[in-house]
Amino acid sequence: MPCKFFRAALLAVLLLSAGGAAAAVDDERVGTWDPQPFAADGAFEFIVTQESPLARLQQRSKTAQSFVFYFRHDGAILLIAQPNAVLGPRGARTDKDGSVIFADFAASGIKRLAANGQVTTVISGAPLTAPKDVAIAASGDLVIADFDEFKDTSRRAVVLYRQATKDLKTIYAGKPLLWPHGVDIDRNGDYVIADVSGAIFRVTPTGQLTTVASGVPLIGPLDIKVQADGSYVVPDNQLGMDAASGQNNRPAQPPLPAKLFRVTPDGEISVIYQKRGSTFRAVANHPAGGWIVVDSSGGRGNGDGQARGALIRVYPDGTARVLHEGAPFFNPAGVTIIAGASSMAVAKQQNESSAPPAAPRRRDGR
Repeated sequence: MPCKFFRAALLAVLLLSAGGAAAAVDDERVGTWDPQPFAADGAFEFIVTQESPLARLQQRSKTAQSFVFYFRHDGAILLIAQPNAVLGPRGARTDKDGSVIFADFAASGIKRLAANGQVTTVISGAPLTAPKDVAIAASGDLVIADFDEFKDTSRRAVVLYRQATKDLKTIYAGKPLLWPHGVDIDRNGDYVIADVSGAIFRVTPTGQLTTVASGVPLIGPLDIKVQADGSYVVPDNQLGMDAASGQNNRPAQPPLPAKLFRVTPDGEISVIYQKRGSTFRAVANHPAGGWIVVDSSGGRGNGDGQARGALIRVYPDGTARVLHEGAPFFNPAGVTIIAGASSMAVAKQQNESSAPPAAPRRRDGR
């Protein structure tokens, strides 16, 4: 029964992502994956957030169906948060207690996923409108990249949630912030922002904003992670947003490959890795060096009309391998790494309903 439930749930979500057209879904792909152990990198495990394609449209009604998956160290992919617990999950971080903190833009709040799979709301409501990412300070305070979905640029902001007082404080709001989607904290305690309009900004805790880099080659930076050397790693889907119209501003055909950039605090930009036909949406620093990149459209180049998300392991030398591509990832939006065999693994082994569905036979018999 659990296998049938998960296959049915994943099929329903994939049908929604295909606009309800049953013919567009290959049932033999639903719920399948090829486990690839991470022996070469150590037994690291991931939490992957995945938003429904309808989350943005259903933000006001709070009816979106989204998921949070647990990518176990042995390659198994388990459903860790039920659809009714999350609406539009995006950027995720692991806190010092091992819980996962993530932005839920469709719920206008920040949520916590505990090791037992329970989801609770940390903070929600004004001044938050549609948070896209969250970073955790050493103090435990949360820095939030907030993006108003309904084109009110004055409400696009960097917001601080102070754990001690349990309150929200807007650090900076309005232009030049236009599409803030990623946030991290640098070595000086300043906040660095990836803005999909094609810019990287730095904001001090007192609200002073400076531009680190803007314009080509930056087109649509969606996330940002600070590195040990002080530089930033930035996934850019090369499909940005025009500041005036709010429409996609990707250059003329042929489409540019998605890129993973390294940006210095002085604004120098270099390419680490690129992949054509992809949408790099999020990145996490890997404890063994390099990064995990979330690709939310990795399969569009296959010619079958199916958009399959992927997790890509990118190494410091720019080489890469795909850890997983395809179901159940159709629109992954965020990733965070939890090291080793965590308590979450123990909790899920005790919960039969979380077992992944058995992989059906392929048409070629393999």
